[in-house]
Amino acid sequence: MKKVLFTLILISTGFIVSAQDIIISVKDSTTRQPIPGVSVLNVTSQKGTATNNNGIFRLPRQDKGTIIFRFSSIGYEPATLNLTFPYTGV
Repeated sequence: MKKVLFTLILISTGFIVSAQDIIISVKDSTTRQPIPGVSVLNVTSQKGTATNNNGIFRLPRQDKGTIIFRFSSIGYEPATLNLTFPYTGV
């Protein structure tokens, strides 16, 4: 049986307001433990990356529009996340 991915979105505000990043943490839905090495595809731009050893990846702040992410990892069901900006909270 495959486990379900859980994504947690955090908005990280740096010392300079214009330097905001969006931080996405991918965790196991049961244990809430971070999952390193999860493949992350930005479906909107067709660019990919992977979560770091802490199950996290960052992306630059976006003022308007929608980004669609597809997450996949061995042993887990694929997950999709749609983020629409301006983002108003978790």
